[in-house]
Amino acid sequence: MNRGRVAWRWLLRRLGATVLTLLIVSVIVFAFTQALPGDPALVHAGADASPERVEQVREELGLDRPLPVQYLSYIGDVVTGDFGVSARDGRPVLDLIAERLPATLELAILSLLVAVLIAVPAGIFAAKGSGRLSGVLTSALTLTGLSVPAFWFAIMLIYVFAVQLQWFNAGGYVPLTVDWQANLALMALPVVATGFRRSAEIARFVRSAVLDVSTADYVRVAEAKGLTGRRIMRRHILPNSMIPVVTVTGLQMAEMLGGLVLTETVFGIPGIGRLIVDSIFARDFVVVQGCLLTAAVLVVVVNTLVDLLYTRLDPRITLEAAGV
Repeated sequence: MNRGRVAWRWLLRRLGATVLTLLIVSVIVFAFTQALPGDPALVHAGADASPERVEQVREELGLDRPLPVQYLSYIGDVVTGDFGVSARDGRPVLDLIAERLPATLELAILSLLVAVLIAVPAGIFAAKGSGRLSGVLTSALTLTGLSVPAFWFAIMLIYVFAVQLQWFNAGGYVPLTVDWQANLALMALPVVATGFRRSAEIARFVRSAVLDVSTADYVRVAEAKGLTGRRIMRRHILPNSMIPVVTVTGLQMAEMLGGLVLTETVFGIPGIGRLIVDSIFARDFVVVQGCLLTAAVLVVVVNTLVDLLYTRLDPRITLEAAGV
């Protein structure tokens, strides 16, 4: 079959699945925000508003209509790019998301980079040392990374490197486009705090994948031909063990793009996760809906990119198979 036709069929199928996924997510998000305690009309009108004013605002926002009608109206606005207006400051929700998204994207990308740089060597070392003291120690360290609470590790980093050694600031954020040096200095601790824990999860998959591939027939043939262990690892084992590693790495990235609430809160980073939490406490449901839908779109985009990466890592995987 022509590769162009296969690509178009895959893209159309992926687009259909994406639309269906986002519709389901929108229903869940809408139901979730409706179940939150509080009255959105009272938030918009103000705490000191009269009951008459609250009812007037409820009518203006369409909150007096049946829920299915409210949902259809909401989806119609979203399709046209209107995510609504924040009840707290009257700003468009899209503007708030665009303002906060760069910080979350930067934190997620840098944290994933640090996680991979730690996880791949650690996983390979643990696999090569399987059954020996070195492998046991490496596996114990990765298990420790999974067991340590994220918020505790972040606080310990602040205490050691910001309070005691005073190498870094305890928190804050400067946009990368304003001052890249100050930005990287402020992002160092949150990136390490997030990346270290993520590396522990990825390292376990690297170890398992490397151990599985190491027993394959083509690896035994390469050993019989006299190839060095380093060359076998680089040319045969690693390329063929990356599929599960890429899968879990993509899932990690998708999860982080949804907002790193703990990290952003502890280090004072104005990201999407912190915006969601602040909006929930402020009963600003329109902002919560917009943030959650944006996170869902990012997750779908990451999963699509992971499927495309499969076909590059393993030529045996076609777009048809990746789209199943």
